[in-house]
Amino acid sequence: MTGTDDCAPDPLVLTLAAQLTVDQHRDRPDRTYERGTCQQCTEEGCPQLDWAERTLADLTARGGRA
Repeated sequence: MTGTDDCAPDPLVLTLAAQLTVDQHRDRPDRTYERGTCQQCTEEGCPQLDWAERTLADLTARGGRA
């Protein structure tokens, strides 16, 4: 395999991983976001949740393509 397209992530896999990360932060009964619900959450925020939100926004902007 050569070239960068051979290693492009599958948009479906990215969407699933990002959505699972977002869902992990929605474990409250009212289904609202709450930072501090994973091991990487800190007072300043959560890098995993930030990644998931950026990834979902990027995929939406690109029409679901990575």
